[in-house]
Amino acid sequence: MIRNGIWFIFLILLLLSCSSKTLDYNSLSSFDENDNLRAVIEIPVGTNDKIEYRVERNTFETDSLNGQPRVIEFLPYLVNYGFIPSTGISKKGYADPLDVLVYAKPLKTGQIIGVKPIGILKMLDDGEEDDKVLCVPIEKKYQIIDIKDFQDLSVNHPEIRNMISDWFLNYDKNADIQILGWLDESKALSVIRKIQTNK
Repeated sequence: MIRNGIWFIFLILLLLSCSSKTLDYNSLSSFDENDNLRAVIEIPVGTNDKIEYRVERNTFETDSLNGQPRVIEFLPYLVNYGFIPSTGISKKGYADPLDVLVYAKPLKTGQIIGVKPIGILKMLDDGEEDDKVLCVPIEKKYQIIDIKDFQDLSVNHPEIRNMISDWFLNYDKNADIQILGWLDESKALSVIRKIQTNK
C-alpha cells in the first residue's frame, strides 16, 4: 500500500514537472487548413468589460484606465469582439492585429472560431485607421442568422450595420470616432491579405 502511494505521488510530480505547450494566439495563421478565416475572441457579446489579448504575455486581461478595470459605460458589446491572428497594422507606434466582429451566439474569451467575412467597417479612432471586419461563424451551431454576404446583410438586415456603427460612435465619450462607411466582403479580404504577417 505504501509502495502504491509512493508511485502515485511520483506520477503526480512527473505530470506536474512536464511543461505544457501553451497556444500562442499571435502566431496562428489567419486562415485554417480549409481556407476559412480565423477569429480569436477577446470579448463575448453582451459584456461591458474591455478585455484585450496581451501579446507579450500571451494572456487575455481586462484593460485598465487610471489603475481601474476598464468598463464600457454604454450598451454592452453588440457582437463578439476579437482579432484576426497574424495580421498587423501600425497604430500609434506599435503593430495591432486587425479587429474582428463576430455576429454570433456568445463565444468565450480565447475561443478560436472559423468565420466568413461579410463586410468591413472603415473608421478612424483619434485620427488612426481602426477598421473592423464583420463576420459570421462557419459552423451553424454558433450562427444567429444565416447571412450570406454583404449584399444579403445590406438588403435584408441593414439595421445590424446601423446599430454597430452607432455603437462605435457612442461607446467611448473620450474617443474621437469617425465612421467612414461599410465595404463588402471582397474589400475585407483584400485588407486582411494585405496586412497578413504569417502567410
